Amino acid sequence: MRLRGEDGVTVADLLIAMVITGIIMVPIAGAIFVSLHTSGATQNRIQESAGANLLSSYFGTDVQNTTNVAINAPETTAACGAGAMPSVGLLLTTGSASSISYSRGTGANQNIFSRRVCTNGAASTPVVLSRRLAATPVLVCTPDCTSTGWKSISATVVQSDPLNPGTFTTTVQGARRVT
Repeated sequence: MRLRGEDGVTVADLLIAMVITGIIMVPIAGAIFVSLHTSGATQNRIQESAGANLLSSYFGTDVQNTTNVAINAPETTAACGAGAMPSVGLLLTTGSASSISYSRGTGANQNIFSRRVCTNGAASTPVVLSRRLAATPVLVCTPDCTSTGWKSISATVVQSDPLNPGTFTTTVQGARRVT
């Protein structure tokens, strides 16, 4: 029988509670550790996928509406004004004073691949399609970009994640609109 004032927790009760708490906390701590270490890689893959989605949403329509194609060519001042770039990876001309260019950045921005629209001497802000290029995008016309008889253009963009080994490759193709 206990005397009044001796209510409380025994050492055995306290040890059992600590063991149960430890059993519960170890898996929770492990889950938190794993989620914190994988969230960066997951975020990078989502960004790579978003860039691929942007490229695929623009590229087909841009190629369909193109009249002339040039690879590694300069933008024109008639289309882009004073801000015309001296060399872009792919230049799609859609009219006498309008063009769409796909280009890789230079210097500190060499890992960026972007799309820019120029109309009547004004260039839009470039839309970044990829921030982690592993190599220069491969742009190919079929049968040949120099002829007026080109039928399609394909673009292959390889992205890499500095946190995870391996690459993320996207290939898109656009076909010339037949009129």
